[in-house]
Amino acid sequence: MQEPANSCALDAAPTSPPAPAPPAIPELAGRGLRHAARWFYHPYTLLAEAQARHGNTFYTHLPSLGRVLVTGEPHITRATISNGDLVGGRGTRFLRPLLGEDTLIILEGEAHRRRHKLLAPHFRQRAVRHLDALTLARCEQVLHALAPGDTFTAAQLARDITLPLIVRLIFGELDDEMQREAENIVASICHAFENPLFLFLRPLQFRLGGLAPWGRLVKHRARLNDFIDARLAAGAEDQDGALLACLARALKENAGVTRTSIHHEILSLLLFGHDTSAVTLAWLFYHVYRDPRVLDALAAELEDMNDLTAVCDDESSFLAACVRESMRLCPVVVHLTRVAVRDTEVADIPVRQGQAVLPSAWLAQHNASIYSQPEHFDPWRYLQAQAGRDDNPYAFFPFGLGARKCIGEPLAMRQLKLILASAVHHGQLELLHHTLAPTRQMLLIGPRGGTPMRRQA
Repeated sequence: MQEPANSCALDAAPTSPPAPAPPAIPELAGRGLRHAARWFYHPYTLLAEAQARHGNTFYTHLPSLGRVLVTGEPHITRATISNGDLVGGRGTRFLRPLLGEDTLIILEGEAHRRRHKLLAPHFRQRAVRHLDALTLARCEQVLHALAPGDTFTAAQLARDITLPLIVRLIFGELDDEMQREAENIVASICHAFENPLFLFLRPLQFRLGGLAPWGRLVKHRARLNDFIDARLAAGAEDQDGALLACLARALKENAGVTRTSIHHEILSLLLFGHDTSAVTLAWLFYHVYRDPRVLDALAAELEDMNDLTAVCDDESSFLAACVRESMRLCPVVVHLTRVAVRDTEVADIPVRQGQAVLPSAWLAQHNASIYSQPEHFDPWRYLQAQAGRDDNPYAFFPFGLGARKCIGEPLAMRQLKLILASAVHHGQLELLHHTLAPTRQMLLIGPRGGTPMRRQA
C-alpha cells in the first residue's frame, strides 16, 4: 500500500534544506537603435545610470551579441575568467575585416597561447627598459619644440612621443629614411578615418578606388605590408631584440607563423598598442592638470629628480598613484567579452551557449564598496592602507584579465609614467578646458578633443 503523500516516517533521515535560489538579475531597460547608440557612444553615462538603478550586475540587449550579462562584481568576474566554457576573441569579430583571422587579439585556445608565448617576452619589464633613454629624449624633443602659447592635445603629444618608440620596438634600428617612412605609414593608417562606425558596419567598408575612408585604410595597410615584406627580405631576423626578428625566425622555422599573420600581427600592435596609450595619457593629463593639488604634489615629488626612471621604478610613488587612479576612473576599454561555447554557469548564474558575459572594468572600478567616493579623482587613496584596494585583481583590470590580458601593459605603464613625469618636470603646460566629456574614439573611450592644452606663455 502506497504511503500517503502527507505522511512522515518517524525514523526517516533528516533532509537538508533546499539551496537558496540565486538572486534575480535585474534587466536594464532599453533595446534597439537608441539603446545601442548610448552603449556605443556614451557607455560611461549609461553604466553610471545602470549601476545606480540596478547595482553592479544586470542583463541588457546589444546588437550582434543579443542578451548579455554585464557585471562589475569581483566574484562574478573571477568566475567568468576562470570558466573554460567562456572564451575570448569572439567579441572582436568586427575587427576581422581590418586585422584578419590570425592575430593575438582574435586567436583562441592553443593558437592564442602559442602566439602569446612568442610575443610576450618583447613587452616584459626587462625588455621595455631599453626604451627608457629614447623615451626621455623624445619627450624632451617634443616638449621643447612647443613655443610659449602653442596649443596642442595631450593625445597627439603622446602619439608624437610614442610612435618612434613602437616602430623601434617592432622593426629595430632603422636608418632615418626608413624610420620616417614607417612612422608616416602608421600615422596614415591611424588617420584613415575617425568615425568608429566604419569598423562596425560592413556597408561602410567600400573602397571607391581608395577615395572612401575604408579604401584609404586598405591602401595604407598595403603600404605597411610592403614595408614589412621589404624588411623580411633584407634579413629582419638578424635585428636582435626587434619583434619582427622574432616573427621572422618563427616564419623561417615554420613555427605557426605565416607571412600574412606577420602582416596582421604588426598592424594590430601598431594600431591598438600605439593608440591605446595615447588615449590613456589624454585622460591622465586631464585628471592631473585640472587639479592644482595633484599637480603641485606631483611636481614636488619630481623636483629634485635627476633620473626620472628612478621614480618610475617606485610603485609606491605619487606618480604611480596618479596613473592608476586615472585608469581606474576612466578605463579606455569599458568591458571585456567572453562567449559561452556550451551551456554553463558563473557564480550560480546560468549562461546558455552563445551568450556573452561582459566583465566591466568601469563598473568594477566604480564599486563604492571597494573604492570610497569612486567618482572622484583621488590618487592619495593608493598611498593609504585601504583593504581590498589592490588585493583583488577583479576589482581593477584596465588591461584585461587572465590569459587575454594585454601583453603591452609593462610598456604602456612605463611610457605613461615617463611622459607624465617629463611633462610635469619640464613642460610648463596647462589645460584649455577643465570639463571634458568622454567620447568614443574608434574602439576606445577618451576625453573629447584629446585633452586640449597649451604651453604657458
